[in-house]
Amino acid sequence: MTLEELESERAALPDTYTTPGVSMAQAEALERRRRILTARIDTIRFTTPMISRLDGKIAELETWRDLLIKARVAMCDELLTTHENATGRHSTRQAQDRLAGLKTSIMTIDRGAEYFGDSCVMGQPLAEWLRAHGVTPNPGQPSIWNGRSSLPETERRIEELQQQRAELQARIDAALATENKTPAAV
Repeated sequence: MTLEELESERAALPDTYTTPGVSMAQAEALERRRRILTARIDTIRFTTPMISRLDGKIAELETWRDLLIKARVAMCDELLTTHENATGRHSTRQAQDRLAGLKTSIMTIDRGAEYFGDSCVMGQPLAEWLRAHGVTPNPGQPSIWNGRSSLPETERRIEELQQQRAELQARIDAALATENKTPAAV
C-alpha cells in the first residue's frame, strides 16, 4: 500500500455524522478505521523527513570516514619511507619532524584530536593532506578537525545512525503494510 492509497481510503470513508442509516456500531467502526488510517498517514509523513535528514548525516559521515581511510593509508605509506630517512645516522631534523608529524597524524585519525586534550593537535601531514583534498572547517568551527571525530568514532556513529534509520524505515513499512479492514461497508 502507498501513502496515496491510504489517503484515498481515508477520504472515501463516509461521514458517520451526516450519512443516513448508519448504526452506532457502524459509525464507531468507521471512526476507528479513520483514526487508524490517520495514525498510519501521520507516521509516514512524520518519519519520512527524519529518514531524509539521517540519510544526509550518514552520507556526510561516510564521506569523512572514506577521507580518513585514504589519509591513513597515505600517512602509513609515507611513514614507511620517511622512517628509513629519519632514523639513520645521516637523518635530518626535517625528516625527524616529518616522521613525528606522520605518527601524530595517524594517532589523530585513530583516536581523534580530543585524545591530545584541550589543544587541537593534528599532525601537519594530516592537515596538509585534508586541505589538499578540499576539506574545510565545518561552519562555526575554527579548524578542519573541530566538529569531526576519529575513524573508530565515525564508524560507530554511522552504525548508530543506520540503526536509527532502519527503525524509522520499519515504522514506515508497518504503516504501509496492508491490514484487514474491520468496518463494515455502509
